[in-house]
Amino acid sequence: NYAKSRSYPVDIYSALLIAQVSRGSPRIAKQRFNRVKRMIAYYDFKWSEENIFQILNMIGIYNLGYTKEDMDYLEILKDKEVLGLRNISRILRVDQNTIVREIEPFLIEKGHIEITSKGRRLINCPQILPTTQ
Repeated sequence: NYAKSRSYPVDIYSALLIAQVSRGSPRIAKQRFNRVKRMIAYYDFKWSEENIFQILNMIGIYNLGYTKEDMDYLEILKDKEVLGLRNISRILRVDQNTIVREIEPFLIEKGHIEITSKGRRLINCPQILPTTQ
């Protein structure tokens, strides 16, 4: 709807792809649409599913809305049994509030991590994530 109201030539598959990587949030969908729109203009691409997929990967957004930060977080926990928030924050070099508000809710919702009294624990490592470069 947002793209249609702004008269952008977006096909249904491209819009669906952006929606799928927006974590179920209209606010994130709008942000990601605007970011893709700017990249399409910058690279002089046409609106197509292939170009949008390429742009999303360029900006660090992968299958089903996973980000590089999500993948780094999961990678850290993969080698540890349990890890505290402070240690995760230091390893990732990301503020603890950012981890708690932006990274963990999505990973908890997807069933990948759980928060215990001892720290964070990986319970299900996703198979759909691409390897980071």
